[in-house]
Amino acid sequence: MNASPEALPNDIAALRAMLVEAWAERDAERAEKAQLAAECNQLASQNDRLRHLIRQLQRLRFGRRSEKLDPDQLNLALEDVEQAIAETEAQQEKAIRHSSMPAARRAGPAAARCPSTCRGSRSSSNPRGSY
Repeated sequence: MNASPEALPNDIAALRAMLVEAWAERDAERAEKAQLAAECNQLASQNDRLRHLIRQLQRLRFGRRSEKLDPDQLNLALEDVEQAIAETEAQQEKAIRHSSMPAARRAGPAAARCPSTCRGSRSSSNPRGSY
């Protein structure tokens, strides 16, 4: 209701009626604005909840907790480690025994009969010394 001062009536009752109508429009606009603000707040809170749910789902799918080991997988890994340790220990014991033996015994009976040039040509891939 945009009226110019010349278009306003001179009657006080008519002016009052216009003023009441303007106030009613203003109050209706304020109520609509408040309703829209409440709806906006409700949607923002719903968006926050949805973002939270998405983050939780992403953590479940991609996060640290999602990489759980199956107990059987863990046992297999432990068995592999135990086997590797046992192999290493066996190799160390074999090396200790091998280094404590006299050279003629380490090379075996055939090496004792063979000239020293034979012993030097032994294949490095065969640790037992058999030809």
